[in-house]
Amino acid sequence: MADILYNYAGMEACIGEMTQIHATAVALKMTGIAHRESLRGTWTGNAHMSFDDAFQRYLNVNERVEEASQRVIQALSTGTSDMQACEMQQCQVF
Repeated sequence: MADILYNYAGMEACIGEMTQIHATAVALKMTGIAHRESLRGTWTGNAHMSFDDAFQRYLNVNERVEEASQRVIQALSTGTSDMQACEMQQCQVF
């Protein structure tokens, strides 16, 4: 029977990378919102409406990225923690 070895350091690194992705998405959204009014003022008429539409689509996509990355972080964190706990419990059996 082969041993199964889990790379907990690698899993933690992946959690860190996903946390950075999430933080970047939030920062980009906040920067966009901060500059929204000055950008909006540079266009009039149809261009103004197109900008608002495009910006709203950007916010919607960004929100989905934030939600998905948060779910991935949670799943990785829970999975890693559960695997470590199970491994420790099984080590006590032997």
